Amino acid sequence: MGDDRHQRKVLIIGEESYARDTMRVLLGSMGCQCVLTTSVQVGLAALEEENPDAAIVDLHQTRSSTAQVVSGLDKIGLSLR
Repeated sequence: MGDDRHQRKVLIIGEESYARDTMRVLLGSMGCQCVLTTSVQVGLAALEEENPDAAIVDLHQTRSSTAQVVSGLDKIGLSLR
């Protein structure tokens, strides 16, 4: 209760709900706050609002074009602290 450490916020991007939920449970058990999004584009929109400390992207079953994904990942990487 006197713990003043910053709770880490992690942006989780993935189209597969099972993968997103699995990562949310794992990271939540480690004390992280998770923000779930369904695509790189939605994740980009969430960056400014949520200001995450890290991002995890599951590209295994993405339906987005490669160019969109690569461009979005560059923007996400540059925006993280």
